[in-house]
Amino acid sequence: MDYKLIYKAVKMGPFKDLIIDDLFVDREEIAWKLFNIADLTSRRLAMSTVFSSQRRLGKTELLKRLYNVLFWTQEEVVPIYYYMKVEHLDRMRFSREYFKNFLVQYLAFKNKDPSILEMDFLMEDLIELAQKSKDDFLVKYTKNMLKCIDEGDHNASMNNAVYAPTRFAGKTNKPILVMFDEFQRVEEMTLSGKPDPAGGAFGEVVESNIAPHIVSGSSMSLLNKTLALDCFFMRFDRLKLEPLDDAYVLELINRFSAFYKVKVSDATKSMIIGKCKGNPFYIKCIFRQANMQKSNLETKEELDNILSIELSYGLIWHDWDEHLKGYIPEKKLDLARRVLYYALKCKNESGEIQEGKLAEYLNTDLEEVNNILKQFYYGDFLKQINGYYAEIEDPFLHKYIISQYRLLVEKESLDDVQKQVSDDLKSEIGYYTSVIGIIFEKCIEDLLKKWTDKDYIPKIFFEYEKFKKLSPEELKKEIEKPSQVIRLAKMAYIKKNYIIQVKEGEYAKEIDIYGAGSQYDTKLVEDEYEEYEVTDVQSVTWLVDLRFRKEKTNQKHLKGFLKKTQTIQKKLRREKNEKIEIWAVSKSGFTKEAVEFAKKNNLYLSNLEQLNLLFKYFDLGEIMEWAVKETNTSLKEDD
Repeated sequence: MDYKLIYKAVKMGPFKDLIIDDLFVDREEIAWKLFNIADLTSRRLAMSTVFSSQRRLGKTELLKRLYNVLFWTQEEVVPIYYYMKVEHLDRMRFSREYFKNFLVQYLAFKNKDPSILEMDFLMEDLIELAQKSKDDFLVKYTKNMLKCIDEGDHNASMNNAVYAPTRFAGKTNKPILVMFDEFQRVEEMTLSGKPDPAGGAFGEVVESNIAPHIVSGSSMSLLNKTLALDCFFMRFDRLKLEPLDDAYVLELINRFSAFYKVKVSDATKSMIIGKCKGNPFYIKCIFRQANMQKSNLETKEELDNILSIELSYGLIWHDWDEHLKGYIPEKKLDLARRVLYYALKCKNESGEIQEGKLAEYLNTDLEEVNNILKQFYYGDFLKQINGYYAEIEDPFLHKYIISQYRLLVEKESLDDVQKQVSDDLKSEIGYYTSVIGIIFEKCIEDLLKKWTDKDYIPKIFFEYEKFKKLSPEELKKEIEKPSQVIRLAKMAYIKKNYIIQVKEGEYAKEIDIYGAGSQYDTKLVEDEYEEYEVTDVQSVTWLVDLRFRKEKTNQKHLKGFLKKTQTIQKKLRREKNEKIEIWAVSKSGFTKEAVEFAKKNNLYLSNLEQLNLLFKYFDLGEIMEWAVKETNTSLKEDD
């Protein structure tokens, strides 16, 4: 099973309500793990798995993409995806909907006919649908299910529905992989209007190795509470979806920028990375709103304006507000909004919410306050620390809590709320220097990808000392008609933060950029019979060190970098005849001692000005032009 097909899943269908493939980035590791579960299912080795994450990181997206790929590319495992809606909480309603979903998807896969999934069926239609399959077991099972429903036997109906995947897999000897989204809702079921939790009904089926389940949900607190039931003890493996890495956030920003036709500077890219904390939904909302406002994102002011809209009445605000209303009864909404707002003001030094102090402040019964806080905990608005509630780590939840209170409780005007959000944003630090290095590395990676073995470029881009001595006119002439050139290589492999094995079992050293490529030279050879071409191949490795600091790079740092490269050089030259280029890049340049050291050891040196010229040479524009203009006081020291 090719897990990389997950990047082409929308074109495949049957599920089309997904993010377009061009805006789906990263997730390679998690995709492999999901496909591995499917592969293990085909060999009856898989275990049911809890697929967890914070809200809005893309769990449902990944499960639907997995379903699409499994639907078309293999025959060994039947994929079933079910999303439990709030309307399905009644036991009988759930039994009908769950079985209908199973039967329709089972037949659609069996016949490779996704059109079946696009139709709505009444329960009575299922008999006819089953009969068309010419599968006697399926027909009998469907008739029995409908009989149980007609007679109002909720236990038999529930069992027939829940056990259907396991029983069909056993009967046909074809494993089934069930993806159950919003699984926590099985504990919220009702019967005749009264609470009737049904988690226990799944205790045995999730243990099946012929029909394992991947369960997920939008409330991890409730899902964990459900899975803490005795019937689920030791029956689930765990798979966690993490926020996007900064490098992939940068890639996503670039794609959204092109998709929404919104210009974004490197400065605001670093701010978006810092603010959104790897959440793709938040990033999408920012660019969507910028497009709606016909605004670019080239300055902090433009970004702050878009965020002030999003956090006072935009999609981010409404997403949190709809989520809140899903956990709080309408008649309790006003009090709940007050509780959530003032909870943030009643924290101790450890961040723990003091419930007694909160109840006293609101002049409300402690038990009622506790019940509301519990609902916010189940909705993932809060977390628990040492038995106390505390605010979760989310980049925008805090601002939503404040703005929802001011808008809907204090009844302040939208303009006033938006202005306050905007003022708060203006006071925040402008640049998130922890991610500047990420952008720097990504830019160099893009540069290396542009290289070919036919490129002979001016050596001045790599000669820091000579570069500093040239006048603008001399520099222009040197670039147009270089006195010396460097031959590049076509890169086949580029790795950021390349780990070096120092000794057996120890991997402590790191090269910022490792690029492996080749140079090809073709010559004409003639023998007594014919002329023919022979191509010589020279392997070339570039080892790059990147420094983004206000002071010049010194000799000590270059010595450390060279020592790292020597470990790699020994290995490469032992294995094959490898040409190795060593290149140090420093935003602020190099000390005299460092320049002398580089000369003696054949190191290339470049500062940010040289790098910008090199980028322009390859039509890549300027790299982080804003960084050159920024005062050093806005940058933290980051090695």
